[in-house]
Amino acid sequence: MHHEKQEKKFWTPSEDLKLTELVATYGARRWNRLAEKMQGRTGRGCRIRWLNKLDPRINKTAFTDEEDAKILSAQRELGNQWTKIAKLLHRRTDIAVRNQWRHLNTKKLKKQTKDEATNLKPPSSASSSSSSSPSEEKDTMEAIC
Repeated sequence: MHHEKQEKKFWTPSEDLKLTELVATYGARRWNRLAEKMQGRTGRGCRIRWLNKLDPRINKTAFTDEEDAKILSAQRELGNQWTKIAKLLHRRTDIAVRNQWRHLNTKKLKKQTKDEATNLKPPSSASSSSSSSPSEEKDTMEAIC
């Protein structure tokens, strides 16, 4: 059976509400049947939206420093096995954990770049003046070249 590729579109608040109502009525299963009641949505899309965004059991609060430390430690140990890492945290999804790990690494990279830029600043003109004679400077330049 050939499926036409549907254009991806953002979920609207009304679609979120409708999916939430359908799950309340029919349960979080048989996603293709639920999708039949959602115009333009697939069963897979409905399932992913529910599991990652709408399920009330999901912890959507900001990550704590303790969770950040667990994510970084677990990722070093397990690699990019986000589902396994998410199971170490209370009610966090694998996608949320992966996104948080990326955020932490981006933040770390920006700090490293800023630190490196600070360390590469040329010395101020006051500290670069020396009391060497012109002949000493010529000898130094010849040695460098």
